[in-house]
Amino acid sequence: MGLPLTLAEARPSLVVDPVEAAAMRARIVAGIGSEGPLFGVHPGNRASAYNWPAEHYLQAITRLAAVGRVVLTGSGHDRERLDWLHGRLDPGLAGRVMTVTGLELPQLVATLSLMDAFLASSTGPLHIASLVSRAAVGLYSDVSYQHPNRWQPIGPNTTILMAHCDAKEPPPIGSPEADAVMAQISVDAALERMLQSVNRCFAA
Repeated sequence: MGLPLTLAEARPSLVVDPVEAAAMRARIVAGIGSEGPLFGVHPGNRASAYNWPAEHYLQAITRLAAVGRVVLTGSGHDRERLDWLHGRLDPGLAGRVMTVTGLELPQLVATLSLMDAFLASSTGPLHIASLVSRAAVGLYSDVSYQHPNRWQPIGPNTTILMAHCDAKEPPPIGSPEADAVMAQISVDAALERMLQSVNRCFAA
């Protein structure tokens, strides 16, 4: 538009409804307690972009649950993956992980505002979390039509991890080959970013 604005000045903001936030906080505490940092993971993306393999999400959720609490978010379209993940958790950790689906937008914004760190691929919730959570980690590939230069969130608390695809013809979204591309992003790398952010928050 020709306006002399910096990115920080032009960055959008979201207003978190305090009533919704209080209700979601109470719901989370009732489900998984109040002890430890609160992590959010959004394992689905409705096949809008390459995504991490389910096994990577399972490893990440398992390790996050060992040091804190984990909220899995998703829509009804994600139910199969969410159920698969929750069903494979160690029984000793399952009580520290809860699944939340079917949220209206104000509820989702409120829920993500409670997160100490949030993890997702290229999704709408990642964009929301980049504005309202303490830290958001996004999983991307360098395939041109999915590249973070086009699609990364512009919120201030975002870290992008990117996988490289060297195929002349990028594999279809949801294919085993696409999963193999995203598997280049290690669980260690994602958790390092999430835990760094949490450590900074709790040290402040």
